[in-house]
Amino acid sequence: WGLRSGEVGGLHTSQFALTADPPFVAFDERKNGPGEVSLLYGVDVVEDRLTELGEREEWNGHLFPSSQSASGHIATQTVRNRFADFVTRAGLPPEIGGEPPIP
Repeated sequence: WGLRSGEVGGLHTSQFALTADPPFVAFDERKNGPGEVSLLYGVDVVEDRLTELGEREEWNGHLFPSSQSASGHIATQTVRNRFADFVTRAGLPPEIGGEPPIP
């Protein structure tokens, strides 16, 4: 998606334009100013996730909600930890070019 780890953690349902052509995620603020990131694939996965979360009694609209965080969503480090776990489960090397892979 071309998103930074912190942007992934803070994704909110209000940012998604899933019926647009092409679908995209809109940002009021990014490192380089406001913008949009196209969803090249996985729209069905996002729709399924939003449907699943929408069935919860108390949902704050975040794609990755957290009841432990004051922001209401998971932290950047949590995104990185989950990505590192994914890398391990996928059997990828722990380092690429001498650095751990980052999301």
